[in-house]
This record gives sequence, C-alpha cells and structure tokens, in this order.
Amino acid sequence: MKNRSDIFSFPMPTLLGLCFSLLFCLQCHDSPGMTRFGSQRQSVAVGAVGSSGEMSPQEVLASQDPLAFLYSCRDRYDDKVADYRCYFTKQERVHDELLPEQGIDVSFRQQPFSVDMSWVKNPRRAKHATFVAGRFHEDGQDLAVFVPSGVLGALLPSGVRRSIHGPEATSESRKTIDQFGFRNSLDLIIKFCELAKGHPEYDLRYIGKGRLNERPCFMFERHLPYTGADGDYPDRVLEVYIDQEWLVPTGCIAYSDDAKEMLLGRYIHSDVEFNVGLTDVDF
Repeated sequence: MKNRSDIFSFPMPTLLGLCFSLLFCLQCHDSPGMTRFGSQRQSVAVGAVGSSGEMSPQEVLASQDPLAFLYSCRDRYDDKVADYRCYFTKQERVHDELLPEQGIDVSFRQQPFSVDMSWVKNPRRAKHATFVAGRFHEDGQDLAVFVPSGVLGALLPSGVRRSIHGPEATSESRKTIDQFGFRNSLDLIIKFCELAKGHPEYDLRYIGKGRLNERPCFMFERHLPYTGADGDYPDRVLEVYIDQEWLVPTGCIAYSDDAKEMLLGRYIHSDVEFNVGLTDVDF
C-alpha cells in the first residue's frame, strides 16, 4: 500500500469490524548493523537452558534487579533503534475464545510512529492494515487504513479508514495497533510492574537463560494481582523473553492463572531486521 491519497471511507456496516485486526500486543527492536534473527515461521520453539560459566554484566543486573534491567533495555532501544521489519506471530483469547494463531509481516518505524501489517497466515476481516500517527483523523479519532480480506479486498484494494479505538477494534483483540512495537512492550511491562509494586501478589523475577526460535535470551516471569479482563491488570502471569544480544523482548506469553493453563496472549517476533531505513513510501 504505497499511495494513500485515493483511500476512501466505506459505509457498509459489515466493514466496521475491520478495526479489530489493528489490535496487538508486545514487540522487538534492535541496533544499527543488526542482522536477521534466524528463526522459523512455521513453529516457535521455546525452551530453558541452564546458566553456566561467568555471568555477563547484563545477566548480573537481570538477576539482581529485573526491573532496572528492563529500564536499561528501554534506554538502549531509544539509543539504537529507528525502525525494523519482522514476522509477527500472535494468538489471543478474546471474550473467552482462543482465536487461531496468526502470522503477519510487519514494517515498523518509531518516528513518526508507523505500522504496516500484511497477514500471511489466518487473516480474518482484514488482510492489510496501516497506521501512521497523525495521518488520518475523524471526529477526534485516529484512523488506520484496512484492506478487507476475501472478495471485499478485491473490490476495495485501496482500503477503508476506521478508528483504531472504536468498538469494532476493541471487540476482537486485546491491544490496539498504536500499542504495537518493542518499546511499547517494554513500556507496558514496566508500567504494570510499577503499578503493582508493594502488592503482595506482585513478583518479577529472572528465571535464567533460554532460547526462543534458537535465539539465546534472558527469561523473566512476572506475577500481577489479575482479577479478570475488566480489572486493572492485563494478566496474572507474563513470560518475557529478552534477546541476549540485542536486549529486546522478542517474545511475551500471558496467562490468566498461576498454572499457566489459560492462555491470554502469545506474541513472538522472528526474522527481524533492524534499522533498514524505512520511509513514508513504506507506509
């Protein structure tokens, strides 16, 4: 979707649900010269490995003060990352229904905040979505552009504009498209850690070294006083995978229970390329 000027609104009620596909959670980022993560799209391998040998300074901080480590990851991201491309795998539970896993090609730019998504696995009502902060507004609402899937996509190749925070958007996904991105993921993790500090059910701990799609990572587990979808906290247990080399959250897996039997959301980033020089043409 390179030319946006010819995009028009489409009043059909059927299309109003397109915004649901803008919703996502957590993300990944890196520094100049970063190479593509060697992970496979077809499957996501998650596993723990025992820590051995001398700990790196990053691991020392992660084990002694996990929250300070997350702050340092965010600072590093701000210093090193301008944009990236990746393959994003997500599966979410929405209104007590676990939706099928989706695979999405993503282009992301930090400034101005820009997200372009193309569904390559299990598209629902939209097969493409683009959001650029400040580009489209209507009645005080930020708008994104959707290309419908199926027959409607052939009829509306330039897409339709819809609010990213409207009821259609929030009814079928846990997060909105403006919450996508590795920095946003770090922001949200840190936000709820700070909010829950002092609560007896709060805990954030370093689990050890692990692997996500064969990439070495640092593993963390966070517990919050989760009371349900309408409560103040987004989950009960969150597993966070921070890539050891690039110090970004390449994976987040959220559960509603301590036993980790009720999945709320699973967000994995692979095939990541950083600082590729994305411009307005890419969005």
